[in-house]
Amino acid sequence: MKITAIVVAIAFLFIAATIYNLQNKKPTTHLVEFTAPFIFGRFTVPESNPLTQESVLLGRRLFYDPILSSDKKVSCATCHQQALAFTDGLKTSVGVSGIPLAFNSMSLVNLMWGPKHFFWDGRASSLEEQAIIPITHHDEMARNIETLIVDLNNDETYKKLFKQAFGNISAQNIAKALASFQRTLISANSRYDQYLRGEIPLTAIEEQGRKLFMAHPDTKVVLRGGNCIDCHSQFLTSGFGTMFDGFSNNGLDNDQTLQPGLFTLTQNEAHRGLFKAPTLRNIAVTSPYMHDGRFATLHEVLAHYNGGIKRSKTLSPLIIEADNNANTGFVTGTGLVGDLTMVGEANVYLTGVFGTGQTGLAESETVNLVDVSGVQGTGYIGQIEPDAEATAFPSGVEGIGRIGNGRFILVWGEIDTSQDANWKDIAT
Repeated sequence: MKITAIVVAIAFLFIAATIYNLQNKKPTTHLVEFTAPFIFGRFTVPESNPLTQESVLLGRRLFYDPILSSDKKVSCATCHQQALAFTDGLKTSVGVSGIPLAFNSMSLVNLMWGPKHFFWDGRASSLEEQAIIPITHHDEMARNIETLIVDLNNDETYKKLFKQAFGNISAQNIAKALASFQRTLISANSRYDQYLRGEIPLTAIEEQGRKLFMAHPDTKVVLRGGNCIDCHSQFLTSGFGTMFDGFSNNGLDNDQTLQPGLFTLTQNEAHRGLFKAPTLRNIAVTSPYMHDGRFATLHEVLAHYNGGIKRSKTLSPLIIEADNNANTGFVTGTGLVGDLTMVGEANVYLTGVFGTGQTGLAESETVNLVDVSGVQGTGYIGQIEPDAEATAFPSGVEGIGRIGNGRFILVWGEIDTSQDANWKDIAT
């Protein structure tokens, strides 16, 4: 009789445990429609936080819900708006305290690649850690995690979603859900991506911009370049992922005003003034620029790299070694990496100007160039009006070839030969 009772008790416990486990079992519903471009390279997802439909759905709901903030008015999406490529358009973000924060809001696209440290100063070593820091920060969302968990448990929808995704509500699972959603924010359908896939050709000015972006300048062989790729990887246009290679000092301040940057994390003086290189994708809608939002326009950014670099002990050698002829101007396009799939119908076709010529951006966001100088020592090569028509004077490029009358596609080097230009061996 006792044996029978023991067997019945064991069976009852086994059945109860099985029911509990089934009710609280983590999902294995992997994302069916999730794809990542192979050209971006390998990526890893933590084994402790696999991408599932349930976790991403929950993370998305949390991302847009102001319940995460103490005043129930600020959500993650307040500072990371999709229409602005998940930035906010402010010099530095503003949270529940109303006090401007220390940093500009970074775009959240393609976070599975690039540096494995997050925020401008790299203070978070994982997306999960990055997700939870703003919630508890006293100026950002100022939320007590324990009271947040109570509030989420009092919401039947959240109780159901957390149960489906993780089994229960905890600070760790809040972070996991938000990180899962952010990992799915992939920008991969810009004109540049379409070009790489062989779907479209680049325009002449886009191709010149691409070449300038990739080229490290070398005045010894008269090679001009923007030197951009040294800090902004070719396809992702964000920083490189090895250790702290994705952080650099790009000459914003001298030693007297240099901000801590990566030093905050490492306490290594060699890292003072180093900040994370942001993605340049959708850059036309992510102004203002730099970690502190000091530059309102792309024109200001390019002017900084052309003539505003400030020396300091930790200034990137890639910038020190880069040297373009000071009197050579050129135009490069930035709309090439705008992804309308990501940001919606925003106008991403701004054109940036890098060089010494007088310039202005028209309200229509097309280039208006006046009196742009040619190659140093070669004489004045014409005037480019707002409609891009130009007359090149016969003096042309000394020692290389004569430029005749024609329509300029670029400021220097190339003209549209269909306009009956008389030219040969023009340096580009």
